[in-house]
Amino acid sequence: MYEDSADFCEEINSEIQDKGQFLWIDHYPKVTWNFAASIYTITNNIESGKVITVLLMCSIMCITYAYLSNRFLKFWQAAFIAIVLTFNPIVIAQIFTYYVDGIMGLLIYGIILFLIMLTDKNFILISECEKWLLLASEIILCMNIKFTGVYFAAIFSIIFYLFWLVKSYKEKNLKEDIIKLTTKFAIIVVIGLIVVGGSTYLKNTIDHINPLYPLIGEGKVDIVTTMQPQSFETKNRFVKLFESIFAKSENITYTSGDSPELKIPFSITEEEINTLGIPDTRIGGYGVLFSGILLVSIILIIYSLVKIFKDSKTIFQYIIAILIGIGITTLFMGEAWWARYSPQLYIISLIAIFNTFYISNKCKAKPVKVMGNIIAFILVILLLINVMFFVYWRYKDLYNNRAVKMSMEDLKALSTNQETEISFNEVYYWGILYNLRDYGIRYNLVDDKEFKSNYAYNYQILY
Repeated sequence: MYEDSADFCEEINSEIQDKGQFLWIDHYPKVTWNFAASIYTITNNIESGKVITVLLMCSIMCITYAYLSNRFLKFWQAAFIAIVLTFNPIVIAQIFTYYVDGIMGLLIYGIILFLIMLTDKNFILISECEKWLLLASEIILCMNIKFTGVYFAAIFSIIFYLFWLVKSYKEKNLKEDIIKLTTKFAIIVVIGLIVVGGSTYLKNTIDHINPLYPLIGEGKVDIVTTMQPQSFETKNRFVKLFESIFAKSENITYTSGDSPELKIPFSITEEEINTLGIPDTRIGGYGVLFSGILLVSIILIIYSLVKIFKDSKTIFQYIIAILIGIGITTLFMGEAWWARYSPQLYIISLIAIFNTFYISNKCKAKPVKVMGNIIAFILVILLLINVMFFVYWRYKDLYNNRAVKMSMEDLKALSTNQETEISFNEVYYWGILYNLRDYGIRYNLVDDKEFKSNYAYNYQILY
């Protein structure tokens, strides 16, 4: 709240002079940074702060399983959905990084889940108060992950808020419920934006009269144009979204000059698989099979909703509310084409699986019941195969990380030699300096002209 990052770095770590990053450090939401810093304080290992993704995966998986198995599905069906929901391409692509898109996706899934739990009065494993506390936690965290977290949390919350008010109107309790619901959401917003988000939203408002500075308003900084394919400059958001989903998985940037190349759904090339090693693939970032899975999912949802409407108006309303939220958050966000910016789109395939399992359980004809379970199971397998290409690269990361650790151990041994100075040039990511400190490695940052023969010298560190 009271100190700029440039002043902090000058005082605490003057080596870090990457002024291009200070703008984002000062003004962006910081909840994952606070968490990671706390973990770092405990472990003295800067990598350990990344555990937040794994913790959220475990919690969302368990909560999803608990709710679905208690209310609608068989235990094995609920387990499949819980697994494919949390082991999704956005999360797995970023699990070993400090990227926050997968984390925000998990929080969005949690928000939707707790909104449904609050609507479903027959779910009594946890109390009404506990449901609200859990929902509040998810919303507050989501708002302080990224600026777009406010947008996602607001859209899904408003949809269910209106749904609850319509229901209250029919039950003649509108006046009482509107006061209660509005008060609860207002408290959540105040805590999220002013208390937890004080160092972001409140400080931005005080300094720039704009809580979302520098994303919008006066002094806006464009961070997307140079990140997208050149061909996207002249296309609207709907065309960009279509091309990104149904094109080959490629990390096309503005400077590359390439354009997305549409492909036949379910087709796979080795070139596509090699693209998925990075945490933010721009085109086809949901995976090489996702375009085909999405088409099948849409067909299954259209068919199943007719059946569900006849069987359960309540479940039908839940699904429609979620689909409306996905539609609004996707189609009204200009950069939804980049998979990591729209993790909510992945839920469509999960809805298709849930609907198919649910209809199969309700159907009395055994052949139809078996066929429905087989179709849903095939969709689960396709999603797992799709994400396994991302898992493959994370498996390779483990070996790369082991090599980095061994290098650190070697440098640590070398730094104990008083006659040797370990020096580095062109540190592309400043976090590496904290890794060096964690290992107790003495080092210098030097220019080429300062090179000396007694330096154990690495020209670059790429981390």
